[in-house]
Amino acid sequence: MKITTKKINLKHILFGGAALASMLGGMIFLDSAIAQEIRPTKIRRRCYRYTLINRTNRGVDFNLGRRKSFLRSKGQFSFRRCFKLRRRVRHPLVKYDEIIGQGYRVASVRLSPGRNAFDRQGRKLVLKTGGTDGPVPQIAPLEE
Repeated sequence: MKITTKKINLKHILFGGAALASMLGGMIFLDSAIAQEIRPTKIRRRCYRYTLINRTNRGVDFNLGRRKSFLRSKGQFSFRRCFKLRRRVRHPLVKYDEIIGQGYRVASVRLSPGRNAFDRQGRKLVLKTGGTDGPVPQIAPLEE
């Protein structure tokens, strides 16, 4: 029985392996380059500015989302919130005690972009939200 063996050329094996690795590396680079082009590098956002004004003669304690805040008499508080473009815009929720003096009743009002003002109507504290001519009362009209 005669066994024949071939000479293995080491130079061809190394060159073939290097070429294969280079090709695979190029394919990986191409995939990552395409993925980066599809995904934007900057996330687009829509930003709103809110201003809370206190028109009463007393300080107002309120919660802005989960954060407790205080607005002194005749004071002003401004902040900015940004939302991603594809998400639904949920303007901040303000909770405060609407009864002035003794008693406690929580009122919740969603702010609108622009100026929002705490004002007094009798023994009630109301939050007027921004309109075209400044803050207007946030009271639903009576149905007839």
